[in-house]
Amino acid sequence: MKKLIVITDWAKDNIYSQEFQISVDGYIKDSLIPNINFISATTSSINSGFLLEQIVRTEERLGRPGNTVFFIGSEMKDGNQRSFYILRLKSGAIVCGENYQYNFTFIKPKIDEAFSYSLELSMTNFTSRDYYARIIAHLLESMEDDLELDEVHTNTILETSGFYVGHIDSFGNIITTINESKLKGKYEYGDNLEIEINRQRSKVVFVKNIYQKIDHSSKIGPGSFGLFDDSYLELPSAKTQFDEIKSGDLIDIKI
Repeated sequence: MKKLIVITDWAKDNIYSQEFQISVDGYIKDSLIPNINFISATTSSINSGFLLEQIVRTEERLGRPGNTVFFIGSEMKDGNQRSFYILRLKSGAIVCGENYQYNFTFIKPKIDEAFSYSLELSMTNFTSRDYYARIIAHLLESMEDDLELDEVHTNTILETSGFYVGHIDSFGNIITTINESKLKGKYEYGDNLEIEINRQRSKVVFVKNIYQKIDHSSKIGPGSFGLFDDSYLELPSAKTQFDEIKSGDLIDIKI
C-alpha cells in the first residue's frame, strides 16, 4: 500500500485530521493501517500549491515517489460542481485534489497524465474528509482503474502571472515564487533593489548567500526551496519588516 501526504489548511486541527484518517482507513480493503502524513498550509492555494511542489521535489529526490500519493486540500468553500483531479507525475507519484485556483500550478511541468473524477453534490455542508476518502483509498491501494475517470488536458490548470509570497516559515523567512534566474542579467550580487509586498516597500540587497552578513540592510537571495541550480528567492527573517503579510500576497519587484 502506498503512503499518503496531505497538504491542507485543516491539518493543524487534530479532530479534522483524525476524522480524515478514520475515513480513509475505513475504505481501505487491506488490513494494514495507511501511513498518512499531514502538512499544514494556509487557506491560500498559492501556499498549498507551492508547498506541494517542494514536497514532491523532495520525495522525487530522496524518497519513493512511485509509492506516494499526495492529496492537496485547498478547495471551493461552496458549490455543488467540483472538479477533482488525479494526476500521475513523470516520476510515478500521484497527486489528487480539486483543480482549484493554483493547487496544481507549480507541479504542472511534472505532470505525465491528468484525469478528472466527476462528483455532483446536493448538500451544502461539504467536507473533503467525507467525500474524497474513498477515492484516495483506491489510489493508495493502486485501484484507480476501478474509478470512472475522464482524461483531461493540463491546459485546464491555471498558471500564475506575477510573483507571490509562496510561504512564510516558522522563522519568519519569506520564500517567494521568484526564481533566481529572473534577476540574473538585470542585477548583480550586491545591488540594491526595491520590493513591495502588500503595499509596503522595502529596499533589499541581492546576495548570493542569504546567510551572508549585510550591515543595516535587508537582503534577498537564493534559498532552499526550488531547484538546486535555480532556487526561489528568499527574504530571511523579513516578516517583521512587513505588517500583516501572508502567503499568497502579490510581490512587486522591478525586473
